[in-house]
Amino acid sequence: MSTLKFAQRVALIKNKAILNETVDPALIISRLKKENMELKSEIALLRGGERGPLENYEKEECKAWVEKFLEGGGEEGMILNDRVKI
Repeated sequence: MSTLKFAQRVALIKNKAILNETVDPALIISRLKKENMELKSEIALLRGGERGPLENYEKEECKAWVEKFLEGGGEEGMILNDRVKI
């Protein structure tokens, strides 16, 4: 009987866990600023705005597409209205 009463009392215990961690506010601010800049550039890109200079891997990818097109890449590329359609 005492075990059941003990189990009932334990079941009524409520506690709140608190994470004992401190975060540097400057670190949070820098992360949020970086994320904000990335989101702004993504929005500008989706709206058709200026994007800025290409990254090196993007330049290499463009170069590969142009070379493939110039070699006669078949159905991969076709010129329509002075634009390359891929």
